Parts: sequence; C-alpha cells; structure tokens
Amino acid sequence: MQKVRRRHKLPLHPSDAQVITCQQDHLRRHSPHLFHEDGRPRSTCMVLFPTPRRSRANALGERPYDSSTIGYWLQTWLDQFAVTDEQGKPFDPARVLPYAFRHTYAQLRADAGVPLDILQVLMAHQDPSTTQVYYRPSHPRRVEAVRAIAAKYQFDLTGGRIRARIPDDDMADRIRAGVGSVPVPAGRCHEMNNVRADGHGCPVRCFSCTFYTTD
Repeated sequence: MQKVRRRHKLPLHPSDAQVITCQQDHLRRHSPHLFHEDGRPRSTCMVLFPTPRRSRANALGERPYDSSTIGYWLQTWLDQFAVTDEQGKPFDPARVLPYAFRHTYAQLRADAGVPLDILQVLMAHQDPSTTQVYYRPSHPRRVEAVRAIAAKYQFDLTGGRIRARIPDDDMADRIRAGVGSVPVPAGRCHEMNNVRADGHGCPVRCFSCTFYTTD
C-alpha cells in the first residue's frame, strides 16, 4: 500500500482470486519472457500489472504501470457513457479518480455492516477517525436504525410493550388493513361497524378507543 509505505495483506473473496488468475494467464500469453517454461515468474517480486516499458529495471516485470496511466485509462473509459449518481443525476466524470475507489471500498463495506474497527484494519489506518472520513452513513442504514428503535419501544393503550416486528408482519398488517380496518387520524380503526361505514359510523374519539391503533 503506497500511501502507508508498507505491505498489507487482505483476505480475498473467491471472485477476486478468479480475476487475479485471469490476469496471470493473460501475462503468460502476452509476456512469456517474464516466466519460466513451467509458468513460474522469473522474479519473486513480479507485479500483477507490470508496465510494458522495456528497461533494465523492468526486465523481470518488477515495475508497475504509473498511476497517471491508470487514470488516463479510466477517464477514456468514462468518456464513453454518461455517469450518474445513486439518484440518477449527472455526475462529473472528472471526479472519478483511481484513488476514489478506496472510498468506494470503504463505503461498500460500511453499508454491509462491517464494524469500524474491522474496516480500520482492512484499510491499514492507525486512527479510526481516519477511516470514518472514507465513508458516510447511508440513508438506508439510518432508516434501519430508526426502525429498530421504534420496533423495540412501541406500547399499546394499556402500557404493554408491543413485540418486535419483522418485515413479514408489516406485509400481513397491510393485507389485513385493506379488508379489516379504515384509516383515521394518525392510525386505523378496526371496529367492524365503523369499517362498513367507511369511518363515519363511530362517534368515539379514536385515542381513547380499544379498536384504535397507531400507524
């Protein structure tokens, strides 16, 4: 890792290993001078993306592509189509830099629920506050946190705690609500006579009625 000036080992997903294997096979076909006859690299320090420049220092594929070359390839690729953000709005392709994928790496893992201390280790940061700069709490995660608290602290009219809900419960309630309840201010009424009257058959104030539930 060039930024921290030291080697850093990361666990690989099988799909990552497959991509690496494909690149190694590509090098064996197009740069056979870098390998022995049995397919082993001639140098133990050979890089996965060696620059094609022929020089004494790169005779064994120990010099990688320059970062500016990777940036040029990326911008050339981005020029072929319109770039948009997660809301579908136009996004400036000049802001898509090779280093930006490090932020993408952090954001994807944060959204997947990777704890901060684990993400800090994966990114080789000494301070967790540095890791936090690389991602932001996404809207779905904030919504999930609010729903988790709301589900844990819901009470009925008698003061009893309502059990935690799951997505299937919400779906079942919506199905029942379509046939067994009627909308009222800030909730629903389940009294059958009022349901038949489309909400106009009950003079009782909803907040004091046992047939009333909040939505």
